[in-house]
Amino acid sequence: MSFVGPRPITAPELDHYGLHAQTYLDLKPGITGLWQVMGRTNGCYAERLHLDQTYAQTFGLIQDIKLILRTGLVVLAPTGR
Repeated sequence: MSFVGPRPITAPELDHYGLHAQTYLDLKPGITGLWQVMGRTNGCYAERLHLDQTYAQTFGLIQDIKLILRTGLVVLAPTGR
């Protein structure tokens, strides 16, 4: 497991990824990621799939640093998210 990446999923959830299943499997799961800072409380599972696909297409050191910083802001924000 890495610090930044898509959240781990169960085997039955992998079916939801369809053609993008291998892309998901190629990434190390992470503790934080796009889903955690952008959609976890307001989004549906389809949004989670979209965010995981977006991360897979754009991941890199700069993106990961931004996600780590955004995670800190989300954790400290008084919104309960």
